[in-house]
Amino acid sequence: LRKFLQPDHKVRIALTPHFFKTARSSTLAEHSLLAEYSPLGRVFPLEYKGGFETSLKKKLTSFEFKTWRDELEEKGMLGDKYLVGATDGVDLHKILTDYASHLFDEIYPTEEALKEDGDMHKTYLFLIEKMGVPPEFTMLNVKMVFGEILFRVTGIHTLVGNSAISGLEPFFSNHRLKIKEKGSVHATREAMKTTTTISALTMYNGNPTLADDWSTVLHDSNSTAYARLRDNLTRLGEDIDERNQHRRFVTMDFHPKIAGISISS
Repeated sequence: LRKFLQPDHKVRIALTPHFFKTARSSTLAEHSLLAEYSPLGRVFPLEYKGGFETSLKKKLTSFEFKTWRDELEEKGMLGDKYLVGATDGVDLHKILTDYASHLFDEIYPTEEALKEDGDMHKTYLFLIEKMGVPPEFTMLNVKMVFGEILFRVTGIHTLVGNSAISGLEPFFSNHRLKIKEKGSVHATREAMKTTTTISALTMYNGNPTLADDWSTVLHDSNSTAYARLRDNLTRLGEDIDERNQHRRFVTMDFHPKIAGISISS
């Protein structure tokens, strides 16, 4: 956002809370998580050279933009009641993509208004180059892409990220799903410590969450899109609390009171 949008640009102001200290977290991850003897390197069930290092590089260089729902469907997990990412996660995904849609409607009343914003067009061209998002600069695509980005840079990166890895890529952190015990994830002591250590290394004191009020730093403190978001997040929290009363294991990964507002939280 800072690369192309001016400090007073409404999109930059509105989305800045969700990218708070992103560069800091990425730098920390490079040294604390990806090195040969990092917590993640120690728990990954492969040798570093030719294994862990190669796997990470492949994941980074072969990145393909997908929505959360598409990713779940591709792995046959969309609608799986035993995967929290397919229940609570899908609900949070819809709330944040709806927020992005309403937010861009507020900022750009028409499609023409969006297309006349040269800086926003440059931003989207950059995303096409770096992330492989849909090539057409349209309101529909901008809403979809930034809605997906908002979901990915909230709690999914830390607490939610651990849930996603355990569900979608359990081998990545040496977790195992037992066939005879649906919904039961097993791991070595070191693997369990690693996932909690990852969160500890990337979190900072204060840990702002989606449940916190950040209206004072928005482009418009009376934003109707934000007001709708707050109502939806409150209802999601209540729904997750209700689901947890009937679950074998209490899961709070996608709860607005736990999910971080940005990658750094």
